[in-house]
Formats: sequence, structure tokens, C-alpha cells
Amino acid sequence: MSVNVVALLAIAWLCQQTCRAQSDVSASADHLIPPVTEDAQDAAYHKIMREKLFVTPANYGRILIIPSGVEGETSIALYSEATPARGIEFRITCTKAQKNIWFATSESSPKRSENPVIRVARYDATVPRTAIEAVHDALKKEIERRKPLPRSGGKTAVGILGPATQGPRISQLVRLTKALTRYCMSPSNRSMLVGQVEDIARSLR
Repeated sequence: MSVNVVALLAIAWLCQQTCRAQSDVSASADHLIPPVTEDAQDAAYHKIMREKLFVTPANYGRILIIPSGVEGETSIALYSEATPARGIEFRITCTKAQKNIWFATSESSPKRSENPVIRVARYDATVPRTAIEAVHDALKKEIERRKPLPRSGGKTAVGILGPATQGPRISQLVRLTKALTRYCMSPSNRSMLVGQVEDIARSLR
């Protein structure tokens, strides 16, 4: 399979950036939206988040979970990796900040720091090729359905799920994200969860 675009899907609940972007979106919108223009604080936040959480490639896609409260952000990266012994392996890596990076870097935080000390938990697993390709295709499809359509350009396609976004496809997208997180973090349940991941992903294609 040829992977021509890195599908970066930001799933965000009530975060500042998404609330701005969602101001003109109907509450019944069953689609993702493109990202908004960053201000200086957003850019600094995203830079630190990438440094802390983006520790692997993501040539099959990345899901970024940005909670609204004190819980830390989570990145789910899907990628292929060449190994000397086993050839190409397909992998999933979840990284989760132990505290909220946005709050730690926000000007409203009394303990704000431009370089906060934040511990990150990391979970790695292999994933079947059929599953990773199904997820990649699902993310790509949902990002292509963004409204309003963003201007073209760049190698990374981004779609955002915000607080005013809801509908059957979005519900499936949330289910897919939760299933991938459980697959990565729960080794004993992977044989059961991989089928769930594939089924949900295929329902979105």
C-alpha cells in the first residue's frame, strides 16, 4: 500500500483552539473541521506538545486527543518500521502526558513555564497490517469530508473534532479512538480489540 499523506487527526474536547473554530458550525454537523490559524500561544503549545508526544513516525496516521480539563494530552501514532529480523513491522505507539500541557504553558496558569517538566507514559505494540490500513483509510476519508474545505497545501492533512461536532460518523470516530487507545494500553485484550478496531474503521470507509 502506498501512503501518500500523513493523516493527522486532532480529536479535541472543549479546547480553546477548537471552540474558536466551532463558532460557526451547526451543532448537528457530522464531520470534522479544518484547523484555525494559530496565534503565538497556540504555536508555543503545539511545539511543546510535538516535542513531548510525537516520538515516532506516523506515516499511517496520528490521532491527538486534547482534553479540556487537567488530564494530559494523548497521541496515538500508527506507522511502519523496517526491522533486520522480521522485515516491515506495523506498529502503534501511544504517548500520554501525565498532566495537561496546555494548562502548564497557558498564560492563565500561575505555574506557567515555557519549558514545563512533564512526564510522559509510552505504550508500544505491533498491529496487523489489515488493521493499520483500515484505520489509515478511515482517517483519510473523514479528513477528506471536512467542512468548510480548507485551502490545499502542505503534506499533512488535519481534521478537528470539537464540542459542537456530533452525528453517527463522529460517534464511530470516537469509538475508534477509544478502541485504539485500549489496544495500545491493554496487552491482554489485544486479540479481541483488533477485530473491534477493524470493524469500526471499515464502517467509516
